[in-house]
Amino acid sequence: GFSLLLTAIDFFRVGVSDRADFDAIQAYLNRFLFIHSSTLSAILAPIASAPHCVPGISKADEERRLVLTAKIKALKHEEGVAWAKLDSAISNCMCLVQHFANIQ
Repeated sequence: GFSLLLTAIDFFRVGVSDRADFDAIQAYLNRFLFIHSSTLSAILAPIASAPHCVPGISKADEERRLVLTAKIKALKHEEGVAWAKLDSAISNCMCLVQHFANIQ
C-alpha cells in the first residue's frame, strides 16, 4: 500500500530529474495521478486543514503524511525545473523559426 505509493513517487521524481524519456514519464505520471488521486487526497486531507491538530490520528499516520508531503513537494520541484527547461528550449526554437521565416 503506502510504501508502494512512496516508491512510485520516487520513481517519477528520479525519472523527471534524469530528463530521459520525458514524454513517457509524464504519461505514466498522468495515469498514476488519475488512478490514485483520491487515495493521495484522502491521505493528505488532514494536513491541508490543520497539520498537527487532527484528533484521532496516530503519530505513525501523521508521520506517513509528512513523508508523503515531502516526497510530493520534491516531485513538484523537479517537475517545475523540467518544464522550465522545456519551455526555454521551445522559446529558443520559436525565436529561430520566427527569425528565419522573416529572412527571404
